Amino acid sequence: MVLFMNGIYRKTLQLLNTLKGFVFTATVSVALLVFLGATLASSLLYEKLLEERTLETSKEISRQNFNDIYQVLRSGGSRRQLDDVVDASKSSFPTTLDQVSVYRGKSVEALYGKGPQSAQYAEIGQVMDSGKEVVSKTGSHIRYIYPVMAQAECLRCHSNAKEGEVLGAIAAQHNLQAVNTTVRIYYVALFLLFGLLV
Repeated sequence: MVLFMNGIYRKTLQLLNTLKGFVFTATVSVALLVFLGATLASSLLYEKLLEERTLETSKEISRQNFNDIYQVLRSGGSRRQLDDVVDASKSSFPTTLDQVSVYRGKSVEALYGKGPQSAQYAEIGQVMDSGKEVVSKTGSHIRYIYPVMAQAECLRCHSNAKEGEVLGAIAAQHNLQAVNTTVRIYYVALFLLFGLLV
C-alpha cells in the first residue's frame, strides 16, 4: 500500500513538472478562486437581502402589535385585556418576537400609578419627549418603540391630559439572529457540497 501511494505521489510530481501539469494546476487554482469568490459574494448579497426583508417583516409585525394594543387602549380596555393581546402577539411569532411592553407616561401614571413595566430602555424617554417613533438595533435584536398620542377620544379616561400629549409608549423587540444563522449554515453547506462536486 505504501509503495502504491509513493508511486502515485511520484507520478503526480512528474505530471506537475510538465507544461500539461502547470496548465492543469493553474486552471484548477483559477477555478477554485473564482468559485470561492462567487460563493463569498453571493453569500454576502443573499444575507444582505435577507436582512432587509427580515427588517421589513419585523417592522410590519411591530406595527400590527402597536395597532392591536392601541385598539385595546382606545376602548378603555383593562390591564388583563392588554396582557391578553401581548400574549397573543408573542404566541403568534414565538421565534422572532422577544418582547412587547407598554410604558405609561407621566399623566397616565398620575391617574393610574406606575405600570408593571419591564426594563426601561433609554429610547423610551426619547419617545416620550419627542412623540416620534424610534428604531434601535443592538446586536441581533431590533426594537421598535411607538408613542401613544392622546386623541380626543382618549380624554374621556385621561381627563388630566390634553390632545396631542404622549400618554405612553409601546415597545416591540425582535430577535433577528435565529433566521440569519440558520440561513448562513444552510447556504455554506450547499456551496461546499457543490464545491466538492465541481
